Amino acid sequence: PCQPSELPSANCLNTRLLAPATFPHPTMAAATAPSSTAGELPAHMAAGLARLNQPTRLYVHTPWPQPTDTPAPTAPASATNVRPPLPSSDPECLATLLYMQLTNFDATLVPTDITSMSRTGAFPMLRRSDDVLVCGTDAVAEHIKRKTGEHLDSALDACARADCAAYTELVRCQLGLAMRHELWCDNANFEHAGVPLLRARGFSSLLASWLGWSQRHHVRETLQARRAANNPKAIYAEAEHAIKALAMRLGDSSYFGGAAPALLDAVAFGHLAIILARGSSGGAADQPSFRAHHLAPLLEPHANLVRYCHRVQDTYFGSQ
Repeated sequence: PCQPSELPSANCLNTRLLAPATFPHPTMAAATAPSSTAGELPAHMAAGLARLNQPTRLYVHTPWPQPTDTPAPTAPASATNVRPPLPSSDPECLATLLYMQLTNFDATLVPTDITSMSRTGAFPMLRRSDDVLVCGTDAVAEHIKRKTGEHLDSALDACARADCAAYTELVRCQLGLAMRHELWCDNANFEHAGVPLLRARGFSSLLASWLGWSQRHHVRETLQARRAANNPKAIYAEAEHAIKALAMRLGDSSYFGGAAPALLDAVAFGHLAIILARGSSGGAADQPSFRAHHLAPLLEPHANLVRYCHRVQDTYFGSQ
């Protein structure tokens, strides 16, 4: 496994996810204070204490590569059709980023694709200041609740909480699986997005090809368990059902949770925003570029969902 010294250097993006000030525990401070009898701490103990005093870090998948010849927008995102790229290419990573923004939880953002450092082999992963790893959107939300006492679903009654939980699973099981199918099982995306993305993450051509086929096999196995492996129409029909259900759930409200955001807002935005941003016109032909040419046409007719994605992106990720 990767040692902390081998981790990539933190790269704070221009969001509110900034490194908090770190204050050593009083007992740690006493242990590190000079002592006339004990002398200096051994190197391995000093290194261990240094790790415990690291700021909280959130590791997420890097964004999709952007065309190098695309000029940066000079006007605010709300005044132009060009928006800054989303900070991650993964829907669960994007959901966690939004959740942390909504709860004002500070952490150093580290975009990376070295998944071997995660005990689950996937991101998002929060590395706490005491060097403990927290993996997954739901686990990070529970960690924030333990640290701050705040959870976005706390204000909901039992019925509304169960309702939001059902919609959250609907998004992950139907929309999330359709997104994975479009990336790894659609031949055009597999050739021009999936495998090139793995190569861009540092894998050799041979290994990237093998990992791509492994991902495709894993998605098909998951679909086979639902008896939909060889029926893309059924997969996208389920995704369309999920999108329509979300559109009805949102209605004219500001958030899926009603007047205030809930965990469902983070998970739904993480999926919907990537589909909307990776529509058939997104990306460049000479760069790894996922094209949601099946899913984007299902989402774009729902004006309330499109407005919702643009508003949330402009509010929480518009100043990157």
